[in-house]
Amino acid sequence: MILIYILSFTISLAGCIFYFNTGSRLANNLVTQGEQELNKQNYNQAVLDFEKDIKTDRKTTKAYVGLSNAYIFLGDMQKAEQVLDSGLKSVDNQGLIYITLSNLYENDGNYEKEIQILKDGILLLKLDSLQKQLDKVYLKINICGNTPENLANLGLLVGQGEWIYYIDIDVSQINYSKADDNSALFKIKTDGTGKKILKKSFNATSLNVVGNWIYYLKYAISQNYYLYKIQTDGSLDTKLLDDYVSNIVVVGDFIYYTADNGNIYKMYTDGTRITKLNNVVSSYINIFGDWIYYFSSEMDSNYKWHNTYNRMRTDGTDNQEIISTKTIGKEIQMCGQLSCITVIGEWIYYI
Repeated sequence: MILIYILSFTISLAGCIFYFNTGSRLANNLVTQGEQELNKQNYNQAVLDFEKDIKTDRKTTKAYVGLSNAYIFLGDMQKAEQVLDSGLKSVDNQGLIYITLSNLYENDGNYEKEIQILKDGILLLKLDSLQKQLDKVYLKINICGNTPENLANLGLLVGQGEWIYYIDIDVSQINYSKADDNSALFKIKTDGTGKKILKKSFNATSLNVVGNWIYYLKYAISQNYYLYKIQTDGSLDTKLLDDYVSNIVVVGDFIYYTADNGNIYKMYTDGTRITKLNNVVSSYINIFGDWIYYFSSEMDSNYKWHNTYNRMRTDGTDNQEIISTKTIGKEIQMCGQLSCITVIGEWIYYI
């Protein structure tokens, strides 16, 4: 009787071990099947295979990653994100899920979410791979919203990371006798894929992109513009100021702009803490380090306009004249014009 009991127990235990091993093998087989369906571009079937795998073994990291990829190919970013969020609560290899979520957000141009998910992962797991991923993200985010050269030419295009944001508009009609309902804001990847329309009837100029926000000037009336911002996914289009604005440059957390007959102002990118920096007609703003370089015009006692190129600190102090039409040559004095000025390194280039 004792021998029979021991034999029966051994068979039962072996059966138990066999059951779990079979489940693990079944999960791995389904992952393989799901990956094969992904390669064949049979995304709906891949979804079914990966979902079966997760039901069989909820700790299979590859299944969550594969399922999220299938949803991405099907164009359902929300479900892809939900799958990965669920994976964070279930799998042992959370580092791979954090990296996949990071790539998901970056692929959509959502750097704020990407940075936050990586910070959460670093705090929880203390992984060097997550820190390296975060360091790479910071290198891809714009510090300056656009180049002076682009902004001097209406700023209809700007890049950040692997995305290009642009306004599709007939440049010959840029003087706008009326609002242009045919214009639109698009984004497209630098390899020409992933083109998306973010907003229709987008009658605007001076695109600046920093992080998750596009800052721009929206046409109002009579060549006047309002300052707006919109997220890089086309949501949360927000008016920042009720005053007419021109010559915007976004650097880090600050927006520099001209208003009130051309005076330079700065404010935070959330529209708060507005500060007036000078009291002269200014344009062609260029931020370089701690300096604001700008073009200004003043009328003398003989009612003649004189143009100068100046710089001042970003807090409005230490204003210095660099170039003046009164001093740089006869031809310049005759035409009285300076324009299209940019600063590169230690040199100032102008026309």
